[in-house]
Amino acid sequence: MKKDLIIFRVGLDYFHYGVTFVFGEFVDTKKFLEKKFGKPLSGGYENNNGLVFFEDGYFPVVWLPKLPETNWEISVLAHECCHAIHHLFQYVAIDLKQESGEVFAHGVGFLIKEVLNFKDKHYAKNIERSKCKLPGKGGSNKKSKKAHKRG
Repeated sequence: MKKDLIIFRVGLDYFHYGVTFVFGEFVDTKKFLEKKFGKPLSGGYENNNGLVFFEDGYFPVVWLPKLPETNWEISVLAHECCHAIHHLFQYVAIDLKQESGEVFAHGVGFLIKEVLNFKDKHYAKNIERSKCKLPGKGGSNKKSKKAHKRG
């Protein structure tokens, strides 16, 4: 179960707060959350593009089916990060209003940046370099070099 999920935590240490991000199949995420929270989840979550789970005594858990790649997936991430930061505001008793909007926006931006940085590092670790055939890097490019000399 857990091996099929990508799980990491982003700390907002100034507020003694954190957000856990979980990427993977919802059925596996549901098992993870039920174990974490110690109780079964109610139904109705299966047809969502992303969710944030809140439970008393726990920081929020953001779930997405996979690490975001497309503009749509990044927009879903942004949407869920807004919920997580709104929860932070409730946790530290800050009213969400015009004057606190800048702090809210920076918090959302920070979470998105951390997820995208994690995604870049995660994918960089999993690239099979042996399959990469870049010019001048072990792949034979004699045809392209000859064609270039002719032109």
